[in-house]
Amino acid sequence: MITTPRAGAPVLGLAKAIQLSVAPVFLLTAIAGVLGVISNRLARVLDRSRDTTVQSSDH
Repeated sequence: MITTPRAGAPVLGLAKAIQLSVAPVFLLTAIAGVLGVISNRLARVLDRSRDTTVQSSDH
């Protein structure tokens, strides 16, 4: 029979410590993903701007 740990059990403290240490990793990963997307879009905007500048100077 499996029982739930008591309120003061060391397992709960360990579980809470793991939970608190892993949460920032997910946050940093999400921030890095968003920054990567924004950086990629900015690069595409700059590429497009350069292309239109070259095309306008050709005519």
